[in-house]
Amino acid sequence: MLGRLVDGPLYYREVALTLTGTGRPVEYGVIRVHLDRLPPTAQARVRAEQQPFGRILQEDGLPHQGWPGAFFQIRRGARLRALLDLPHGGPLYGRRNLLANPVGQPLAEVVEILAPVAGENPDCICP
Repeated sequence: MLGRLVDGPLYYREVALTLTGTGRPVEYGVIRVHLDRLPPTAQARVRAEQQPFGRILQEDGLPHQGWPGAFFQIRRGARLRALLDLPHGGPLYGRRNLLANPVGQPLAEVVEILAPVAGENPDCICP
């Protein structure tokens, strides 16, 4: 985890997700969670900062829907290169996603930027 902030019912977390076993960074993400819209057990799991939010929703059986709001391309700035262990090179790709409960109230807003996978894109300079 790179950072966290709790502001009343809102919980913010910044992370770089890595592969189990290799530790290779695969994703940079920022999430804003509406804690007051989650049951106490899920709130505690979010605050424990041990699992991705989507896994918590799934394992706790919390109904939700996801709506990708935007897909984007971003350049590899120094911070993203460092966080994702990347050389200079081509663009990175990401998405903005809304996770909502069955009545449409936001549970979380997420921005995710993926690290490229070697060999997937011949135009990509991958590690």
